[in-house]
Amino acid sequence: MSGYQRMVSYLYRYEKGIKGQNVGYARIELRNDRCRITVRFQDMISVSPKMSLFMQQEQGLFPIPAGKLVRNGNSFAGRIETSQSHVAGTDYTFGQMDGIYITGPENVFYATTWKDIVISEQGITQNTEASRRSTEVEPENAVPGKTEDVSGKYDFQEEALPKQKETHEDTAVSPEEPQVEASSVCSEDCVKKTVRQGSRQKDSRVRSRDFCEKMLRIFPKMYPFETAGMGECVRIDLKDIGNLPVAYWSLAGNPFLLRGYYCYRHLIFTKMDGGSYAIGVPGIYSEDNGRWAEECRMTQFQPLSQVKDRHGAFGYWMYDIS
Repeated sequence: MSGYQRMVSYLYRYEKGIKGQNVGYARIELRNDRCRITVRFQDMISVSPKMSLFMQQEQGLFPIPAGKLVRNGNSFAGRIETSQSHVAGTDYTFGQMDGIYITGPENVFYATTWKDIVISEQGITQNTEASRRSTEVEPENAVPGKTEDVSGKYDFQEEALPKQKETHEDTAVSPEEPQVEASSVCSEDCVKKTVRQGSRQKDSRVRSRDFCEKMLRIFPKMYPFETAGMGECVRIDLKDIGNLPVAYWSLAGNPFLLRGYYCYRHLIFTKMDGGSYAIGVPGIYSEDNGRWAEECRMTQFQPLSQVKDRHGAFGYWMYDIS
């Protein structure tokens, strides 16, 4: 029986050795002795990037070349498959690899790591910035009726986002008040009150949309989904819920959201193709998780890619932002 492990590790842009914004991701799948790596990222560069697995040593990065990425406009993608015990035909194992390194223009490179290390081309003594945990662990549980034995764990860890400057709006949006029905004998004052309430509801929706669009502008872009129906997506922290209207601040105490956040150390904020907005809570699909998520008003689960059976798939539980 085979063991199966999958994870998503976010790719960052480094300029002059300094870690910058998230530009894409790498998906790593381990099964038997095989390792499959899929990389996607987006940036405005003219060079043809080359990809390597690497080991971080005191004197600098030690790369294991793994091929080139294919360009599609400003996006780049590539996929390799190699042996876990002989990575890219070498005597090194996948367990010895610290991450993925991609070349860029002068003074720029792209990298991701699933270990608690500092990434530095010139050597770890040249860079004192602490590299925190940068991946989402996705150990998949066994699915009833399937023959594969899903077992084993890697000690992959999650990297915290660079701190964002907190923004505060001068005007906080209050929760919408229920519509008041005017009876046929309602007074003029009653009618005016109903009109004012309807106007406040309209203003609230407009302001809520403004808050949401601002979230999409100020936080790091992410590209986790390969499925239709998902629009722009950014990565946020728990404290960033405070950038939403007041009506949604209570989400910071939602037990299902807190469980997902403290497991994977991030949340997402996304705009669907239909124009609606949502907060995404990372997690693995199961019936128990589904019942709990529904109790916490998260009825939609969005896997990273198309799957025949959602059970055991990694993705995000969506909380609708009206």
